[in-house]
Amino acid sequence: NSFMVVWQSFGQDGHRFGIYGQYFDSNGQPVGAEFQINTTTQYDQQLPSVAQTANHSSIVTWQSMLQDGDGFGVFGQHINAFGQPVGGEFQVNGFTTGHQQKPVIASNHSDKYRFAWESEGLDGDGYGVFSYEDSITTTSTSLSGTILKNTALPSAAIAELVDSSSVGLTVIASDTTYNGQFSFNNLPLGTYQVRATLLATDPNAADYLPTYYENSLYWSDADAIVISAANLQFNDTVF
Repeated sequence: NSFMVVWQSFGQDGHRFGIYGQYFDSNGQPVGAEFQINTTTQYDQQLPSVAQTANHSSIVTWQSMLQDGDGFGVFGQHINAFGQPVGGEFQVNGFTTGHQQKPVIASNHSDKYRFAWESEGLDGDGYGVFSYEDSITTTSTSLSGTILKNTALPSAAIAELVDSSSVGLTVIASDTTYNGQFSFNNLPLGTYQVRATLLATDPNAADYLPTYYENSLYWSDADAIVISAANLQFNDTVF
């Protein structure tokens, strides 16, 4: 299982403070690269908080200066399991006079999450604490398949999943298999490609190149696997 860490970074988004995140696996190793979360970059976006929801996606919230028209406001972004935004930024606070700041978020790890923040003047005297609950609908699926080498199952191989819409066709997940069967779970809707490589411990490894090679130019020869709401189940064979 993976988890996300979020932080504020000064100057990285081209202005002042911006919001960034990184997924880590259960051993604390980074999964993929760090990514920018805020789309609005003017002035300061600070003090992020994150909660994981269904299908290993996350909701991130932060305070943003003048984005709601007056002082700090509270904004959020849904991020899928691959660090990609789902939809756009959204405003959490309805009351916008003065500062709405220092947000935190928690979820039930299913479909509901709750924001809480400090609001200036809304309770009639100084700062008060307010909260808002919402739910999220996510659609995901799994992709499984078989790796074959000349119709035989390999004794040691790795399957790699690529998001075809990403720049550079970045590998976003991998599955090591010792019987030729691979699977990727909790995939958001999207377009994917799978490649396979025999591991050095497989007796045929020396005579076998990775599927479509390791050069991304050869990915143009691969068939895209499109996961849509109407087409959720797949079984793919990689030769």
